[in-house]
Amino acid sequence: MATAQVEERQLLKAMSWWDGFVVALANPGFLIAALGSSIGALGTTGAFVLWTISICLGALQNNIHAELACMFPNKSGGVALYAHEAWRKYLTFIGPVATFGYWIGWSVVLSINGLVAGTLIQSEFFASSTWTTSGAGFDLTLPIVIGVGLIALVWVFNVYGVRPAVWFGYVTGALLCIPAFVLMFLPYVTGDWSSSNMTWSIGSGGGLALILTWLYFMCWSSYGIEVVATFAPEFHDTEKDTPRALRSAALFSALVYALLPLGLGGTLGTQAVANDSTFIAFYADAFNAIVGNALGKVMVLCIVAGLVLSMNTATMDGSRALYGIAKDGMTIRQLGVLNKFHVPALAMTVDALLNIFLIT
Repeated sequence: MATAQVEERQLLKAMSWWDGFVVALANPGFLIAALGSSIGALGTTGAFVLWTISICLGALQNNIHAELACMFPNKSGGVALYAHEAWRKYLTFIGPVATFGYWIGWSVVLSINGLVAGTLIQSEFFASSTWTTSGAGFDLTLPIVIGVGLIALVWVFNVYGVRPAVWFGYVTGALLCIPAFVLMFLPYVTGDWSSSNMTWSIGSGGGLALILTWLYFMCWSSYGIEVVATFAPEFHDTEKDTPRALRSAALFSALVYALLPLGLGGTLGTQAVANDSTFIAFYADAFNAIVGNALGKVMVLCIVAGLVLSMNTATMDGSRALYGIAKDGMTIRQLGVLNKFHVPALAMTVDALLNIFLIT
């Protein structure tokens, strides 16, 4: 007797360890978005020290994530799904809480970095634009419109499969590395870096309580290098590629998280950054000082590319987290379905719509 069997779609094993490393290049984008406010609160030296501590903690944790990814090679969703596996024998609510927190933590990167990128574009290229409109509790400004457009852009690249999303990451990651290296190394060559610009404001700002508060926020950014573990089922060889990608991402991010705050802080100083009410437009001043006004505009566009890379990674990771949660029965089952390109398109759409709501 003949029987018909419907084969469930699976995530494709279409990524190398190098692809995972490129996806994790999004992490410096989180640093770029948060660096200004940290310098304003901690001083240039304080920000440099705490960012370095936070990334060292994150890098060490990646060794644990590498082991866990090899223990659960077929689980998409990363560290939150591992937490669910560890705790479900004892407290069943830990898994849903951990997985929801993980997903929403990654998902809101879309609205945050979209708004930061829009603000940077406006301050550099459309400084005279001040239009704004609002209604029914929603706001529209030029940075918000740009942010919504970027959310839609990364959604398009992701719903058509993992390869378009990864190649988008290659392009934006390469563009991000240019301004990152300019800020990390060039000020010492041009003579724009000065030790007098390195100041410590932690003691006068709140001491240990201030340190703990800022480490909490910084770790939200620097721990993001664990994102590679989310794609464990999609690597060609999960047991070899996942640890390689995790450890290489940790080493690169440790370099950037230490040297970029040091280079930028020594170039501008605490006061110049603190006086910027947007806490993002100061990058234009730094690039203008180091490479001149014309190249400075190019560097700003490269910074925007890095922020968009972070949004791309957030879409890839957040959607797979939702997919993994749904497959484990902790949310709506329909979110655990893949489209014909073998990616969780419905979960990506939920992420995009949520963040368009948040950004407006």
